[in-house]
Amino acid sequence: MPELSVVAPAYNEAELIEAFVQRTHAALKSTGKSFEIIVVDDGSHDTTFLKLAELREQFPELKAIRLSRNFGQEAAVHAGLCHATGQAVIVCDADLQDPPELIPELVSRWQAGARVVVARRRRRGESLPRRLATGLFHWLFRRFSSVDDAPDAGLFCLVDRTVAQILRGMGEYHRYFRGLRAYAGFERAEVWYDRPEREGRPRQSLAKLLKLAGDALFSFSYAPLRLALILGSIISLLCIGYAAFLFVVRLLGLWVVPGFTTVAVAILFLGGLQLVALGIIGEYVGRIYEEVKGRPIYIVSQTLGFESQDR
Repeated sequence: MPELSVVAPAYNEAELIEAFVQRTHAALKSTGKSFEIIVVDDGSHDTTFLKLAELREQFPELKAIRLSRNFGQEAAVHAGLCHATGQAVIVCDADLQDPPELIPELVSRWQAGARVVVARRRRRGESLPRRLATGLFHWLFRRFSSVDDAPDAGLFCLVDRTVAQILRGMGEYHRYFRGLRAYAGFERAEVWYDRPEREGRPRQSLAKLLKLAGDALFSFSYAPLRLALILGSIISLLCIGYAAFLFVVRLLGLWVVPGFTTVAVAILFLGGLQLVALGIIGEYVGRIYEEVKGRPIYIVSQTLGFESQDR
């Protein structure tokens, strides 16, 4: 059984996967510990899995999992965690934005007693709009969720075997690894680094990032439901006050509003508010629906390096 496991989700990373394996292998070897590198091919459409098969001849510690389709980064991370056997598991992206050279420092903090070691970014190699959107999301998540995760921490981290087992046992369908990691707790340490710019086009589209943000907020917070309740209560109080005002004005004969403008505006506004509230409730109901179906989080199509599972 290896002492260290690296879990790295990959999607259409044929151009970078060889450099990732080489650098990760060198970083792990420098620790002097036994290790395995598990790359999860999340339904890539390029030759990522074929490259991994070729690299296994040079790097016997390399293992690969191919999912039957693109299930998303969170599902790929969970698949890797479920197959990792190390005493500590390092989770990182395979696009080299998480520098493998930081692994020895993560391991050092783990040896010093930390159960969770999180890599925090001093600088993000991303465009300004993407950084602003990410910053807004992290602010909302910290403000409204029940867990406290560092705003500049991403996927890159090390978790002790005990924590990895707990994360594996969290079988929820809509996953947010960073939130689950923070929810698990335990002794925590941090390592800072500068995140380089990604080579090539980002693999996560805006739609996927928005979905991940929704999964994070709706999985760890009831704030949207409370917000709908608060807005509804405020609007109701304002409407009651306005109705009382109109009643008094009409009794005194001071002012009468002709037509139906006020009524129409009130109906349209309240109707829109109701639709927003129903939409928020629908997000929660939809997630309940996904959970109760009990479908697998991922489906493995092929594995390499797992002797009992290879096919």
